[in-house]
Amino acid sequence: MPPTSPLDPIYHRTRGLHELNRLMSLRREQRRLQIETYQFLAQCAKRKESPCQQDNSQCVKRMRYSGPDLPEDIWHHIHSLLPLQDAARAACVSQAFLRFWRCHPNLIFSWKTMGLNKVPHKKGGIVRDYNNKVDGIMKNHSGELTLVLTSNEEKYNFPCSLLSNGSGDSIQSLRLVHCSFCPTVGLVSLRSLTRLHLSCVCIINTDIEYLLSDALALERLEIKRCGEINCLAIPCLLQRLSFLGVFGCFGLQMLESKAPNLCSFHFEGKQVQFSLEEPVRSKNLEVVFPNSVCYARVELPFSMPDIETLNVISSCEMVDTPTGPGKFLHLRYLRITFPTWRFSRAYYFSLSSFLDASPFLETFILCISQKEKHGLTFKEPICLRQIPEHRHDKLKNVKITGFSAIRSLVELTCHIMENTTSLECLTLDTLCTQLRCSDGNIDVCLPLDQDVIKGVHNSLLAIRTYIEGKIPSTVKFNVREPCSRCHGW
Repeated sequence: MPPTSPLDPIYHRTRGLHELNRLMSLRREQRRLQIETYQFLAQCAKRKESPCQQDNSQCVKRMRYSGPDLPEDIWHHIHSLLPLQDAARAACVSQAFLRFWRCHPNLIFSWKTMGLNKVPHKKGGIVRDYNNKVDGIMKNHSGELTLVLTSNEEKYNFPCSLLSNGSGDSIQSLRLVHCSFCPTVGLVSLRSLTRLHLSCVCIINTDIEYLLSDALALERLEIKRCGEINCLAIPCLLQRLSFLGVFGCFGLQMLESKAPNLCSFHFEGKQVQFSLEEPVRSKNLEVVFPNSVCYARVELPFSMPDIETLNVISSCEMVDTPTGPGKFLHLRYLRITFPTWRFSRAYYFSLSSFLDASPFLETFILCISQKEKHGLTFKEPICLRQIPEHRHDKLKNVKITGFSAIRSLVELTCHIMENTTSLECLTLDTLCTQLRCSDGNIDVCLPLDQDVIKGVHNSLLAIRTYIEGKIPSTVKFNVREPCSRCHGW
C-alpha cells in the first residue's frame, strides 16, 4: 500500500508516478482527439459549406452524426485538452465549440500560436499586433483562466476590465505568466477565486493588496519571480488560505501573514523578514526556506501555539538550533529535512533543543540528503556529548534517513536513546534516498557511486560501535542497508 501521509516523501514520489501516468494517458487522448478534430474539419471543408453559417440546431445535428454523442461537459473537457490553435479552429465548427473556446482554461500565447513572425525592423508593429490579438481573445473569455504569454519584448497589460462589474466572480483559478497586472481597487471582483498563480508578472505592492482584499475565497497563492514586490502582506480576511508559496522574488524584503489557517508555507530566495503577527489556528504546517529550523524553533511556539504536525525543510542553517522559553505543547509529529549540506558538521546535536521544546512529541523524522566523505575514523574511543536533564517521555518513533558516521549525528541518536523511556521503534536508513525496488515503487534501485558505498560502510560501523549496544530489548531496531539484489550488498 502506498503511504497516505502528505508529509512522507514516498507519498509525493508515488503520487508523482501516478500523475505522470495520468498525464501520459491524457496526452495520448489529446493526440487522438486532435486527429478526430482535423478529420472533422476536413469533412466540413469538403462539403464547401461553413458550419458557422448554419443555425445552432444544424450544427448540433452535424456534431451528433460526425462524432460520439457525449454530454456537453465531456465535450468541454475534450476541447480543453486541445492546443490553442486547434481549439480556435474547432470554434468555427459550431456554436457549442465556440462556447467552449470562450472559456478555454489554458490560454498560452506565443508568436507561433498567434500566427506572427518576428521581424526586427517591424518590432513595434508586431508587438502591437500581438497585444491586439490577445486583447480580442481576452475580451470574449470567461470562466477559469490560465494565461501564459511568451512575449519577452514587451509585457502584455492584462485588461483588468475583464474582472470588473461581476465579470470575474465566476473565475475560480487564475494563472498569469509574463504580463503586467495592475488591478484597481473597487474595479476588480474575484469573489469565487480559490487559486492564484503569478509568475514573472509586473505587479507592485499596492496592486497585490487590492487584489487579495477582494479574493476572500482564496485557498492557494503562488508568487514566482515577481521582482517588483518588496513587501507582501497577507490580510487576515483570507480565512481560507492554506497554502502560500513565494519563489525567486529577489526584491522582496518583508513578508507578513495574518491568514489564520495557513498550513503550508514555501519560500525560496534570499533571506527576508518574516512576520506572523497573530496566532495561527492551523494545526499543521510545512515551512520551506533557508534557516527555517531556527525560525520554527524561536517563533512558532508563540505564533502557532496549537500546532500538532510540523514539517521543516531547510537548505542551510547559519547557526545551531537555539534554545528558548517557547514550548510546543501540542506538537505530536516533527519532520526536519536537510536537502543540501550547507552548515556546520557539529550541527545535528543542537536539534535536541527542538526535542526538548516538544514534551508531547511522538514521532520524530530526520531526513539528510548529502554524501558524507569524512566521518568518524574509529581509531580511538570518543566521548559523546550528553544532556541528561532533557527527557522525552512521549517519543515513540524515531527515524533518521541518510544516517552517516558524523559525530554530532551519532551524539543526537545516542541522546535520544538514553533520554527516551517510551521509545518503541528506531529506524536508521544508511541511504538518503527512500526509493528502493523492495518498496514496490520502482523496478530497479538507483545506482550508487563508490563514495556512497564507502559512506554506507562507515555508517554501519558507527551504528555497531556506538548505538547498537544501547538499544533496549523493548525497542524495535531497524537498520536499512542498500538493496542486496541491485547492489550485491
